[in-house]
Amino acid sequence: MPPLTVEEKEIVKAWIEVGAPPGPLVVSPQKPPPFTLRRRIVRDLGQFHPPSTHFPIALLIVALPAEFLWVLTRKDSWKTTVRFCVTLGAVTAVITATLGWCDAPFSTYAGASASVLSWHRWLGTATAIWAVLAAALSELSNRWNNPPRLAGYFRLTLVIGAVLVSVAGYLGASLIYGLNHFSW
Repeated sequence: MPPLTVEEKEIVKAWIEVGAPPGPLVVSPQKPPPFTLRRRIVRDLGQFHPPSTHFPIALLIVALPAEFLWVLTRKDSWKTTVRFCVTLGAVTAVITATLGWCDAPFSTYAGASASVLSWHRWLGTATAIWAVLAAALSELSNRWNNPPRLAGYFRLTLVIGAVLVSVAGYLGASLIYGLNHFSW
């Protein structure tokens, strides 16, 4: 078989960039719009989304066992840890979600991966909103000396948030490593 032509190499490159889906390759004759300075800045900022995700994920998930330890021990250091993790986690979650929205328009996912991207974007956004709510509940609970009902809402919010963070993170990893990246 003769070597690929430049045009054939471009077609294969385009196929790989859309995730190398099975089936016939449909090549779009249109070129993407030119990169203005604004689009380039948005794209460049968006490229910080994947590495920025680990910080809020860690902080927001650690808040749950820290709250559990506070309930068991009533040591102020655990409550301070919870407030720190939730507050900093909320700030970084909002930044990370914003970077994700900057990155997504420049992603080339097709087929099932396009659906995963959509779910990841909206669950990531919901997670950032949840994190802000959790930080507000944490502050209110602390200022009002942990009334039982508010403390219960806060703990329920932490559990729901741990699930949201985990599912959004799993979907994000699926975009990078493939849909079955957890198969053993």
